[in-house]
Amino acid sequence: MFSRSVVLLRSMLLLGMGGLLCSWTMALAEERTVLILHTNDFHDHVRPGYGGQGGLPYVAGYISGVRETRDDILLLDAGDVREKGDWVAHLTEGELMFRAMGVIGYDAVVPGNHDVNDPFPHLDQCEEWLGQPFICANIINPDGSPRYLPSRIFEVNGVRIGVIGLTRNDKGEAIPPMDFSERVLAEEAAKLKDDTHILVALVHEGGMDAVRLSRAAPEIDIFVTGHTHQTTPKPMVLEDTDTLMVQAGANALFVGRLELTVDIESGQIVSYEGEIVPMDHASVTPDPVVLAMVEEAEAELCPEASVVIARSDRQIGMAEVAQLAAEALREAHGTDLGLCMADRVIRNNMPEGEIDINAVFRSITPPALDTVTVEVTGAELLAYLTEYYGTWERPHWSGANIVFERGPDRAHRVASTDIDPERTYRAAITAREWEARLSPFVANPRVEPQAITTDLALRRYIKGLELDGEPLCEHASLMLEAATAPLAEAR
Repeated sequence: MFSRSVVLLRSMLLLGMGGLLCSWTMALAEERTVLILHTNDFHDHVRPGYGGQGGLPYVAGYISGVRETRDDILLLDAGDVREKGDWVAHLTEGELMFRAMGVIGYDAVVPGNHDVNDPFPHLDQCEEWLGQPFICANIINPDGSPRYLPSRIFEVNGVRIGVIGLTRNDKGEAIPPMDFSERVLAEEAAKLKDDTHILVALVHEGGMDAVRLSRAAPEIDIFVTGHTHQTTPKPMVLEDTDTLMVQAGANALFVGRLELTVDIESGQIVSYEGEIVPMDHASVTPDPVVLAMVEEAEAELCPEASVVIARSDRQIGMAEVAQLAAEALREAHGTDLGLCMADRVIRNNMPEGEIDINAVFRSITPPALDTVTVEVTGAELLAYLTEYYGTWERPHWSGANIVFERGPDRAHRVASTDIDPERTYRAAITAREWEARLSPFVANPRVEPQAITTDLALRRYIKGLELDGEPLCEHASLMLEAATAPLAEAR
């Protein structure tokens, strides 16, 4: 088979020669168009998005509009349909999202790591809600056979397209077994290459992982990817293989378009063009069926989701939300301290403008909803905070004042604090942060599970603030500054 570069060069030369040679070439070669529309990492963003951007009803409306003008479309999703999004989607445990995607009419969907958190029965149920088989070669049964269809072949405008699914797992043993080897993709590509014009890997991986997979399976023409939340305004050409890679951001904010012209004779992509289209509410009309599904489910399951409890002049960043959550946990549980690690607990900013109850829920990752209270000494607490203070998972605290400084070795250390190392404190913290981060620092843990969830504590705290017209962002900023202010200023 010709390389992509050879085919593109041949096409350019033929276009320049004109006349009889051009007519002769057209007689020998037949070129067909294909439009791949692609999405990834919806993460339960099923409602119309904040700030006039995004949301699954707008994704559905955009796709429906394109289908009115084109019949050469292949629609793909690269996984992570679930988690980290709207309250109503969380309450349905995936049903609303997958049923809505079934209405949209995807041709192929690969589950992402947030979709495979549960054992097989629930993932099988998600497939049923979707209304079509998942495409995934590396989720396996106990006997080593694929649990789902490894691949499918689609014929679009006369072009035979093989689509191979591959996902990732970083959640431990409580999920379906998987095969992580590049061999899975290479073997499936070898099976399909002689019966297709082009091969697409629908992979819940991105970045350097896509490069690695491409080197293992150079027969793949296109990687439609996810997981890393990249936006590729133009298709990336992967190192060593010249394979194309695309990804459309996250949170139902974009739909990707990849326009292809394929030479049927050689099975080569002779030209391509790609873009990422923002789901701007001013220019995209929402799909009425999907929008009605969302509104009806919310009215039944969580009608208070749209109740506005605050406003903000700007987005409230994850560090500020973590500070609010730390104070909310301390107040809700009546403890000495509140702790909240931003990245491990907080996964979304709060929006600019009106902040409703759904926005509060959406700021917290679902695995961090459960809370506990623990007894911890001042020395143990300071050791924990010092360990993680300078990392991307930086913790936040309420009920204490701690000032860190960076030493000559660039390590962080406590410069001043009102924490007594000899005293035992009672702290409120999410169960997730306790189990994964704080617990190794506590010698004699006394842990009590609590009924008040993180989102409920934060919601009650915000509603109870007497802001007198002050935007919530200003309150959050002041709290963040106070927690690390010099002691004299803190008083």
